[in-house]
Amino acid sequence: MVGRNPRTTLEGIGESFIMKAIGESTGRSLAVIKADQHEIGDLGLVAAKSRSNQPTMFKPKPLTVRGVHEGLLAIAKTQGHGSQEKKISAIKKLLSSADAAMAGKGSKGIDITHNKGGPSEAKFIIRFLEGKLRLGLAEKTVLVALAHAMVAHEVEVLGKKAPTTEELGKGEAILKSVYSFTAAEEPEY
Repeated sequence: MVGRNPRTTLEGIGESFIMKAIGESTGRSLAVIKADQHEIGDLGLVAAKSRSNQPTMFKPKPLTVRGVHEGLLAIAKTQGHGSQEKKISAIKKLLSSADAAMAGKGSKGIDITHNKGGPSEAKFIIRFLEGKLRLGLAEKTVLVALAHAMVAHEVEVLGKKAPTTEELGKGEAILKSVYSFTAAEEPEY
């Protein structure tokens, strides 16, 4: 489910479909993607590896939470004639911007052997599409983690080393208030 509406699901997105999207978005052949999948056993890590080795002519625009959510909603809502190609196109768009923030910082090779791909956006996008992102965490834990990630990003942008406890607490309060406001509205996606 992508959002609060149970009709908004990512059904019909199988492994071979995702492999095709990874191959098309990174320029790697389907045979190479399949071989990596057989060797690694995790399509999320295959995507992270494929993305980290992909040459780019220009730095893509980084992903945003809103952009990822809108992309996943578009994929979930796409139906009918030509829907497979539209879904692949939407997945390719997400993957092309994945890990843009790490581009040019020596990330030439997200190390999937030592840290399991680390914080690779491509890895998590693919795992979400596969339905293998079941973390078993309570909703509030995820909100706190998201708030901490947003504050840490802002602190990095400002050139500081680490967020203070006060900054983290303020970030949590802001995100929780925004979330409780939007959750009360029960949006129809």
